[in-house]
Amino acid sequence: RAQLVERDAQLNPMQIRSDCSIYKYYQVADQVLQQFLQHSIEEREELLQAYLVGMRLHGFLERTLPQHGQFASSQPDLVELKRRALQHLQDLTGYLQEIALLIDRQEHEVFISKVLVVGDSTSGEASEKTASSELPPRPPPRPQQQQQSQSQPQHAPPNHPSLLDG
Repeated sequence: RAQLVERDAQLNPMQIRSDCSIYKYYQVADQVLQQFLQHSIEEREELLQAYLVGMRLHGFLERTLPQHGQFASSQPDLVELKRRALQHLQDLTGYLQEIALLIDRQEHEVFISKVLVVGDSTSGEASEKTASSELPPRPPPRPQQQQQSQSQPQHAPPNHPSLLDG
């Protein structure tokens, strides 16, 4: 995972332009967050892609966006957008930890399936133990978000309010 993220950061460095309104950056961050939350994680490549998208957004919210000249503004609407972005960052951190565990579990299962040979008791022949390729669904939403997510697909985390919603 670390190599994947490092290589991605080298290929896709994030820079912020102060001449672009911070509102636009918040809007883009909200759109990326929604894409991340709706991203399928059924297959290995989808899981890795979701992890990369989440890590990019995490880096943007944590390191890049605070460099914008308007980030420290005391305007009430910008203070609220900043507060929401920081809450999204906290939620995103939790989701990324869950995805990392899924990736690690999957890697462990692949490793075990390659190296663990179990004797077949019925035929006396050795057979390779195969790991399940199914990924468990994302954990249920936090209690305060339970009602929002009841109509969502099984593999999607709960909806987050828009950064731009009031």
